[in-house]
Amino acid sequence: MVAAARKAAEKYTDYKIALADGYKIFLPNLPQKQYHFTNYRYAFEAAISFNPEHPTSLLYEKHGDDYKLIGSCIPRQECNWNELDQRIPLSIAQWHAHINMCIPPSDRRNEPGG
Repeated sequence: MVAAARKAAEKYTDYKIALADGYKIFLPNLPQKQYHFTNYRYAFEAAISFNPEHPTSLLYEKHGDDYKLIGSCIPRQECNWNELDQRIPLSIAQWHAHINMCIPPSDRRNEPGG
């Protein structure tokens, strides 16, 4: 599973390939420590099945006008932390949960601060 996830992510070391494959930068005008490039088709797919070859989001650090790939996100579906640890052990991956998120309305997402 890890090998499949790494192989899938390697394709996107050039962020322009990610954009060409349908990934969209979440809040591109808001300065962030890391930027999520999300593929919403893969996100929809992830609600149904687990596919490490289709990362829902790619994580990049911004360096001037360029982006450096630093990781990928594979959604957890509905399972507990122990099941996640069995899928991809916490010893080799960082799992986190997005809770209490405040997302701006779609017509204001490109504004700094949303």
